[in-house]
Amino acid sequence: HRHPWDPSDKQPSPLESDHAAMARDLITSVPSLSQLLHSDATGGFVQYRTNSPDSLPIVGRVPMSPHSPASLFVNAAFGSRGVLNSVLCAEVLASSILQYTTTGANHD
Repeated sequence: HRHPWDPSDKQPSPLESDHAAMARDLITSVPSLSQLLHSDATGGFVQYRTNSPDSLPIVGRVPMSPHSPASLFVNAAFGSRGVLNSVLCAEVLASSILQYTTTGANHD
């Protein structure tokens, strides 16, 4: 089946072969789930994830012109690890914003 992180894969619709392969992988990992999965279950969706070239999240202040009146901060590109990394990155981002706004420090 298709690799979920293949950037060249532009297939906009889910494939039955992908569903079958994921069900086989799940049953192999957790055999007791085989009784809960129905072979006639259909449906699904395709989801695109944002990734950076090095697969690390992009977090922090965006370097801007010294004459820009405002700052832009980002917390993005989590790929498939958003649930795991987003909370920690939000803490890092909040700390960066507070430090920047209270001290005017530029730590880019």
